[in-house]
Amino acid sequence: MYASFGKKMYQAADSNAAGAAIAELVQKLKDREAPLSEFDVGFEQIVHTKQQASQKGLVQYILKKVALHEGQPHIGETDDLTIEHLVPQSKIGSGFSETAVGQIGNLVLVDSETNNLLSTNEFEEKKNILASRGYKLPELLADAVKLDDDLLGLNTRRLSALARDVVWKI
Repeated sequence: MYASFGKKMYQAADSNAAGAAIAELVQKLKDREAPLSEFDVGFEQIVHTKQQASQKGLVQYILKKVALHEGQPHIGETDDLTIEHLVPQSKIGSGFSETAVGQIGNLVLVDSETNNLLSTNEFEEKKNILASRGYKLPELLADAVKLDDDLLGLNTRRLSALARDVVWKI
């Protein structure tokens, strides 16, 4: 589909032909768009932990795009950003499942120095450290005193809706 589009753009004799090729590509992309429920279910299945690290690149990509949309300041170089678990991975098995801890709604991108400061601190302390370093949490998390499975799931669904309706809207 993309190769065909590129060929049509290369062969376009004028801006009208290029516009028609672009309109055709946009329509093809809209026709292939996943249904909302399918997108949300797939988004909720994206998990990143030490044991499930195969989706790390995807998680970083999603978090970068969402952070840019939300106006999240990044301290340090983009390559320096690391994935921080708001509920630490050390809580897996003691009140939190691996899926809950690894889901997108529990993850933020931070520079490595901030990541070291956050360590395995409790959420309230992590919020204070993040704020002192210039990071902003979404209102849903900023207003929370403690994180639980329900709140993490709610934040994951919020991010899914933001991703499909705004960030990657066709």
